[in-house]
Amino acid sequence: NVAKAAGMMGLTAEMLARMHGISREMQDAFAARSHARAWAATQSGAFKNEIIPTGGHDADGVLKQFNYDEVIRPETTVEALATLRPAFDPVSGTVTAGTSSALSDGAAA
Repeated sequence: NVAKAAGMMGLTAEMLARMHGISREMQDAFAARSHARAWAATQSGAFKNEIIPTGGHDADGVLKQFNYDEVIRPETTVEALATLRPAFDPVSGTVTAGTSSALSDGAAA
Protein backbone atom coordinates (compact mmCIF):
# COMPACT_ATOMS: atom_id res chain seq x y z
CA ASN A 1 0.00 0.00 0.00
CA VAL A 2 1.49 3.33 -1.04
CA ALA A 3 0.64 6.51 0.85
CA LYS A 4 -0.60 9.30 -1.37
CA ALA A 5 -1.42 12.80 -0.22
CA ALA A 6 -5.08 13.18 -1.01
CA GLY A 7 -6.59 16.26 0.52
CA MET A 8 -5.54 17.69 3.86
CA MET A 9 -2.16 16.77 5.28
CA GLY A 10 -3.92 15.94 8.55
CA LEU A 11 -5.92 13.19 6.84
CA THR A 12 -2.73 11.93 5.21
CA ALA A 13 -1.15 11.81 8.68
CA GLU A 14 -4.14 9.81 9.96
CA MET A 15 -3.77 7.34 7.09
CA LEU A 16 -0.02 6.95 7.65
CA ALA A 17 -0.51 6.45 11.39
CA ARG A 18 -2.94 3.60 10.68
CA MET A 19 -0.69 2.08 8.00
CA HIS A 20 2.39 2.09 10.23
CA GLY A 21 0.80 1.38 13.61
CA ILE A 22 1.67 4.75 15.12
CA SER A 23 -0.56 5.13 18.17
CA ARG A 24 -1.91 8.31 19.69
CA GLU A 25 0.39 7.79 22.68
CA MET A 26 3.42 7.45 20.40
CA GLN A 27 2.48 10.66 18.59
CA ASP A 28 1.98 12.57 21.85
CA ALA A 29 5.36 11.40 23.19
CA PHE A 30 7.13 12.30 19.95
CA ALA A 31 5.55 15.77 19.83
CA ALA A 32 6.41 16.58 23.46
CA ARG A 33 9.99 15.40 22.95
CA SER A 34 10.25 17.35 19.68
CA HIS A 35 9.17 20.63 21.30
CA ALA A 36 11.57 20.10 24.22
CA ARG A 37 14.49 19.34 21.91
CA ALA A 38 13.70 22.26 19.59
CA TRP A 39 13.55 24.64 22.55
CA ALA A 40 16.82 23.30 24.00
CA ALA A 41 18.49 23.73 20.61
CA THR A 42 17.13 27.27 20.33
CA GLN A 43 18.32 28.17 23.84
CA SER A 44 21.80 26.74 23.14
CA GLY A 45 22.13 28.89 20.01
CA ALA A 46 22.08 25.95 17.60
CA PHE A 47 20.01 27.93 15.09
CA LYS A 48 21.75 31.29 15.56
CA ASN A 49 23.47 31.11 12.17
CA GLU A 50 20.25 30.02 10.46
CA ILE A 51 17.79 32.65 11.71
CA ILE A 52 18.32 36.31 10.92
CA PRO A 53 16.42 38.57 13.33
CA THR A 54 13.80 40.68 11.62
CA GLY A 55 11.39 43.35 12.78
CA GLY A 56 7.66 43.03 12.59
CA HIS A 57 4.46 43.53 14.52
CA ASP A 58 2.98 41.09 17.00
CA ALA A 59 -0.74 40.22 17.17
CA ASP A 60 -1.42 43.46 19.07
CA GLY A 61 0.39 45.61 16.50
CA VAL A 62 3.40 46.25 18.73
CA LEU A 63 6.73 46.45 16.90
CA LYS A 64 8.84 43.48 17.90
CA GLN A 65 12.10 41.79 16.96
CA PHE A 66 11.61 38.18 15.84
CA ASN A 67 14.69 35.98 16.23
CA TYR A 68 13.39 32.49 16.97
CA ASP A 69 10.81 29.98 15.76
CA GLU A 70 7.52 31.04 17.35
CA VAL A 71 5.89 27.63 16.81
CA ILE A 72 8.08 25.88 19.41
CA ARG A 73 6.07 25.30 22.60
CA PRO A 74 8.55 24.48 25.40
CA GLU A 75 5.73 23.99 27.93
CA THR A 76 4.26 21.08 25.92
CA THR A 77 3.76 17.88 27.93
CA VAL A 78 2.49 14.41 27.09
CA GLU A 79 -0.26 14.94 29.67
CA ALA A 80 -1.47 18.16 28.04
CA LEU A 81 -1.34 16.62 24.56
CA ALA A 82 -3.43 13.66 25.78
CA THR A 83 -6.33 16.03 26.54
CA LEU A 84 -6.62 17.29 22.95
CA ARG A 85 -9.35 16.01 20.65
CA PRO A 86 -8.55 14.50 17.25
CA ALA A 87 -8.38 17.35 14.73
CA PHE A 88 -9.07 15.59 11.44
CA ASP A 89 -11.01 12.40 12.18
CA PRO A 90 -13.28 12.99 15.19
CA VAL A 91 -14.43 9.35 15.38
CA SER A 92 -11.24 7.28 15.30
CA GLY A 93 -8.50 9.84 14.71
CA THR A 94 -5.20 10.09 16.53
CA VAL A 95 -3.73 13.31 15.09
CA THR A 96 -4.42 16.45 17.14
CA ALA A 97 -3.58 20.14 16.88
CA GLY A 98 -0.68 19.39 19.22
CA THR A 99 0.81 16.63 17.08
CA SER A 100 0.28 18.05 13.61
CA SER A 101 2.23 20.75 11.84
CA ALA A 102 1.26 24.31 12.64
CA LEU A 103 -0.92 26.34 10.33
CA SER A 104 1.57 29.09 9.59
CA ASP A 105 2.93 31.10 6.73
CA GLY A 106 6.36 29.53 7.15
CA ALA A 107 7.99 32.91 6.67
CA ALA A 108 11.69 33.21 7.25
CA ALA A 109 14.26 35.92 6.86
